[in-house]
Amino acid sequence: DQGFAQLDIAELAPDIVRLADRHFAGINHGVSGQRGVHVFYTDGRNYLLTQNKRYDLITIERTSIWSAGAANLYNREFYQIAATRLAPGGVLQQRVPLHHMRPIDFITLVNSARAVFKYVNFYVGGGQGILVITNDTAAAVQNPAAEAVLTRGLQAAHATATVPGLKASLVADANAVDQMLTRKLGPAGERLFLSTDNNLYLEYATPKGNAVTTDTAQQILGLFTSPSAAAGPVASVASVQQFASAASARARLARNPGGA
Repeated sequence: DQGFAQLDIAELAPDIVRLADRHFAGINHGVSGQRGVHVFYTDGRNYLLTQNKRYDLITIERTSIWSAGAANLYNREFYQIAATRLAPGGVLQQRVPLHHMRPIDFITLVNSARAVFKYVNFYVGGGQGILVITNDTAAAVQNPAAEAVLTRGLQAAHATATVPGLKASLVADANAVDQMLTRKLGPAGERLFLSTDNNLYLEYATPKGNAVTTDTAQQILGLFTSPSAAAGPVASVASVQQFASAASARARLARNPGGA
């Protein structure tokens, strides 16, 4: 019992739920069969788009962003849909892989979320990134009621887990994220470095990260923590122009897939 009256699960593959029930019930507490839990075998983004429920929490767990179609959950339009489906005080939580993720792709992803939401917080847990996102000022600050729910949920999964331990995994709060975006992109870059349904930047860019042999996780953390973090923008005027040109070409292709 994590304090939620109702839980809706969107999953594309019925076999995933069946096998999770069979082999991982001891970990997930047989969640799909519990009272108040409803499983919908559909695309999660489409599910949010085609109904009008509002949620206190929307949580997304993608194993990778570079799989075909996965970047649709990191485009600006997805964040716009999610924002309309959050109740007052609601929070969107989203996993972001850090391995094979080039820093500029991470920056574009975060900037796309920030284009819609006021508060984007960046955590790291289990070696991977977690975005905790909201438009609600009260939800962005310490909330005793929310901490009580978090404590129950954490202890149900891990007896020794604590909210302070979760807080310790915070790499950058919303202010630090905003400062990083301003420092690395500048005003022009913040307007242009977006992944959208008409400019599928992340769909096409993130697979290239699989060819990177350096430790991209440390590079991403360095955006916030390294002494050189304030050394200057990663988006020069030339790179902004190049990004804008590529975005225009992708938009033309999206409008006319068979044309030149």
